[in-house]
Amino acid sequence: MQIHQLEYVVALERYLQFSTAAHEIAVTQSTISDQIKKLENELGIELFIRSTRKVQVTPAGKEFLVYAKRILNDIDSAKNSMLEHSKLLTGKIRIGAIANIRYLGITSVITAFQKKYPGLLIEIHEENSDNLLKQMDNLDLDVAFLTFPYDEGHISKNIDFFPLVHDKVILLVANDHPLADRKKVSISEIEEENILLIRSSTALQNSLLNEIHKHGIKPNVILESHHVETIKVFVEEGLGVTFFQQQIARSILNPQLRIVEVDISLERTTGLGIPKGSSLYTAEIFRDFVLNSYTPPRP
Repeated sequence: MQIHQLEYVVALERYLQFSTAAHEIAVTQSTISDQIKKLENELGIELFIRSTRKVQVTPAGKEFLVYAKRILNDIDSAKNSMLEHSKLLTGKIRIGAIANIRYLGITSVITAFQKKYPGLLIEIHEENSDNLLKQMDNLDLDVAFLTFPYDEGHISKNIDFFPLVHDKVILLVANDHPLADRKKVSISEIEEENILLIRSSTALQNSLLNEIHKHGIKPNVILESHHVETIKVFVEEGLGVTFFQQQIARSILNPQLRIVEVDISLERTTGLGIPKGSSLYTAEIFRDFVLNSYTPPRP
């Protein structure tokens, strides 16, 4: 029994004419007739009743066609599956990322993924969460690492979000700052401080400022930057203090800096976003790899 014989049987059942079936699958009429006859001889039973007027499917033929169609569908599925795997050997994935993924251990996961699929081209697009969301909406990115909170309605409507790191917000100060030896301070104690802000997203920044405003404090924001290292250097030089995720602060901590807890209830969640309903195979493989491989840094 050959695959092409199954294709001939299915084609003949569809058209019930040798000439039409032969034309559909681009073989001669004698070829399709001879091959189906060989198959019937092998099975020891007729699949079709032939007459000068028309072709009819026998009861045995109807049962055989169930199996034939199933086999052909399975073959197509296998081919498609292998085609998707081949894309991992020669394809491309566009990964969006906030600038601080290096401090959260996410770059190591991307490195491990590339080593597993060395033929896959990885494009990294670094932006803040606002721009990453827009690019995923436009399907300019396949996946993106971004930080919550931001517009929750946007997530539920357009983005599937998979949390990876849950972290609290702390205060980072220079080692010679008056608050450097304190374990914890109240938010009122930073009212007179110069505040340096990291801009990872508009909603993220707004949530921090709103939390401070709840305590009746108007923060004195004197500098904003998208880059952790930039803020870090200015803190070291005594320009002001900053609010960071604890994991990021621990990653950049050195003798010139101190971490101080602050009495505000504010957390950050960094995770992987994928455009909702995405059918891109490489994005699915990347998502599963990240969720199975990523281990958050120790607190």
